[in-house]
Amino acid sequence: MGIRILLLSVLMVLLNANLVLAGSSGDATFDSLFLTRQLTQEAGTYYKNRMNALTQERVRLSSARDQNGDIPPDNLERIAEINSHLQELSGQKQKIEGSDKAWKSFEAVRVMYQTLNQAEASLDQKDTWSSDEAWLDQATGGLLASYRNELQAANTAVDIGKRLQKLDALIQKMNQQAPTPGFKKMRDGLNGLFWLMNTFGDKTGVPVVSDFLQKYGEAGTAMVDASERIFNTIRSRAGNQLLPGRHGDDGRYDAFETPIPRPGRPHGYHQTPTARFATCLRKR
Repeated sequence: MGIRILLLSVLMVLLNANLVLAGSSGDATFDSLFLTRQLTQEAGTYYKNRMNALTQERVRLSSARDQNGDIPPDNLERIAEINSHLQELSGQKQKIEGSDKAWKSFEAVRVMYQTLNQAEASLDQKDTWSSDEAWLDQATGGLLASYRNELQAANTAVDIGKRLQKLDALIQKMNQQAPTPGFKKMRDGLNGLFWLMNTFGDKTGVPVVSDFLQKYGEAGTAMVDASERIFNTIRSRAGNQLLPGRHGDDGRYDAFETPIPRPGRPHGYHQTPTARFATCLRKR
């Protein structure tokens, strides 16, 4: 009974915090609107406190007088800097309070983690005619697996901003090779993380962003881990099949890949996703 109560208490804390990790790929489930409202409140307080402190400093500097009864030149220079900074802070405060950029960023991160989870889960999707979405998820997962080494290398950058940019460039490369909605969602999520970090990451007075980045800022690690699991799952199947228990080709792979160009291949030649992935495995 004591253990049940303890587990229930931990779960309630996580739910109340609106930040919960679940799923094999770190599927993120949280209320983006709640976080946006909390961010607006905390950011408003942060900017208000900063502006009040600068205003008080300006009053103190303006009250000082030299032997001639004038405001010292150094004070005038600092007052000009304060006025410029106050104008900048006021603009940032209004931008945050009147923009949906924060909500879009939070939501993009949530969808990015969800997409990773779907790409991994799609490997167990049954081979049916009605599984178009699963086919796209499998194509996304197959490329993630084949680029697992590149993902790991991109995720080693010390600076988190550069790390996100390298990951974004790599995901863009995958998307150019085989465009899927999943890759676009991943890029949106990485850009959302970059915006949150770049806008609020250095502001200790906005703890909701600090907590969020601590929990979800390691998107690269989630991608690397997912790509490794997908790679190992496919390698464990006969013929490196993307689908479980599937052998041969009934024509749907060719139909699925028709829009994808095959430079240097004979006219009418199409390589199936499974065959292409097996080729990638052999090369890597």
